[in-house]
Amino acid sequence: MKAWLLLISILISFLSGSAYAGLSISVNPTDGGTNLRFRPGFGHSSEFKELRVRISSTDGKRYRVFQRFVEPMRNEKGETLDFRALEVVSVPGSNSAGTLYIQSPERISMGEQLLYSSGQNGPGDIFALNYSFDPQVPGPGGVYSGQLLLAVRSLEDGSQAQVTIPVSLEKASERKFEVSGARNKNRVEVRDTDSENVLRDQVEVDFSVDSDNEVRIYQEAVILPAGVIGREMPADALRFSVDSASGQGMRQREFEAMTRGRVLVYSGRSSQDKVFVRLLLDSSALSGLDAGEYKGRLRYTIETAGDIESADIDLDCEIQPVFSMEVAPPAQGMQFGNLVPGQPSREQVVTVKVRTNLRRPYQVMQTVPNLMTNEKGKPLPKDAFQMRVEIPAGERGKSKLGEFTPVEDGEYPVFSSNAQGDSAVFNVIYQMQPEQYAEGGQYAAPIRFSLNQN
Repeated sequence: MKAWLLLISILISFLSGSAYAGLSISVNPTDGGTNLRFRPGFGHSSEFKELRVRISSTDGKRYRVFQRFVEPMRNEKGETLDFRALEVVSVPGSNSAGTLYIQSPERISMGEQLLYSSGQNGPGDIFALNYSFDPQVPGPGGVYSGQLLLAVRSLEDGSQAQVTIPVSLEKASERKFEVSGARNKNRVEVRDTDSENVLRDQVEVDFSVDSDNEVRIYQEAVILPAGVIGREMPADALRFSVDSASGQGMRQREFEAMTRGRVLVYSGRSSQDKVFVRLLLDSSALSGLDAGEYKGRLRYTIETAGDIESADIDLDCEIQPVFSMEVAPPAQGMQFGNLVPGQPSREQVVTVKVRTNLRRPYQVMQTVPNLMTNEKGKPLPKDAFQMRVEIPAGERGKSKLGEFTPVEDGEYPVFSSNAQGDSAVFNVIYQMQPEQYAEGGQYAAPIRFSLNQN
């Protein structure tokens, strides 16, 4: 029973502090517990704790409230924390009487710091203080602990009461998590002309932690790249692979298609490493997309020992303007062989492929400088050499040469795109008919194709 009573006595003394001449002070962290405990993640942002202070006064005398460290905060190695790491600021409007000081953050030290001054008759009051820990203040890492003393003191007879509250914090010694582009700190740039052997840019994830716990890094496309008119690039148009400075931990060594969801790209127990995420555009998935810039955002999240932190980086993709044509003649060339009157006609097929992302209509033109003549300059009868255009099902565009028509000399369109200027593939079929009125010999004529934009 005596041990139980002693425990209760100590607990009340800690929370309520001491009382003299009608003055008493007590403190209470708003997030629970009996101390101020700071445990930030990865050393990038400050952590905040709120403390409520209650003053009871029954003698009607004016008083003030002060605070100071009982002794400097030290870690397990006895190293002292820089006083700049901890700051305090009063919470405006948290008091009902008197005057709150420290309207802007001030560091806490061994010297007394005026927090509050009562009104004329010294009524009791409650007010709040906001404490912040800046983990980026230089200094050794470790678990620091100390005692913060708050005292209420009468302005008339000097009587006072005081209370101490334990303060503990964890400061990372080498924690770091940085995400940047190899060429630009704030973004990574990818072009459709990049290749696996020639990469223009990559994401670099640089980290260090102060433990040997497993480190997991995830990648997520939080905003898929979209063009100026808002058209999104499909997720699988982006491919990525992962490498690391240590040569360990990579989960995606070969280029794989990106997905919208979060994917694990690195997992290992290195206390520090640098992860390289290489990005490529898959040309086969870009069909139908306009030329221009597509902007999106990638997010990288690191998890270790219960700590989680994320960082975003802008993703700029560029699709170069394309307006090209491929003409594929038969493998043996445009040769019809020896023709004898009365034999069946012979055909040769030329395949034309147009690739464009300019979204403007175009025409494929055929130019025949002169009709077929033999080595003596004799022309082939006009009806002997004919052509037609075959547009496969599903292709967009049109031609006026859907039926066999004699090949004319000069320049004229053989294919017209749709209004959106979509890419297309079509065949030009040439037919040679043995003509009994043709003079013997070897006949030839040049044929050229050109691509014109309307």
